[in-house]
Amino acid sequence: MCNELGARLIEIETPSENEYIKNILLSYNHEAFWIGLRLPTVGSTWQLASSGEDALYIPWDESQPNQVREPNCAVFWHTFDYRLGDESCEEIYHPICEQDATYNMN
Repeated sequence: MCNELGARLIEIETPSENEYIKNILLSYNHEAFWIGLRLPTVGSTWQLASSGEDALYIPWDESQPNQVREPNCAVFWHTFDYRLGDESCEEIYHPICEQDATYNMN
């Protein structure tokens, strides 16, 4: 869905960005939201979806990741106070999209 908008799933890279997004999500009443973090295979490292680079900041819930199913993607869970959990990438949740800022200097 994000690609159709010229965007990508959001990639949380800092604690301040995480808090900012979490505060926005508190105003919604949805179970979970997709972000751009994935685990290609169990035993590999979690990667940013857009680049495949290893994720350096991952605000997991204390019970996560549990890597029950493959492939694994990350979601902000309402029940985890909008901390991250892993989930099968086949589930249907709301995405959080982001796009690079563009400036028109003309």
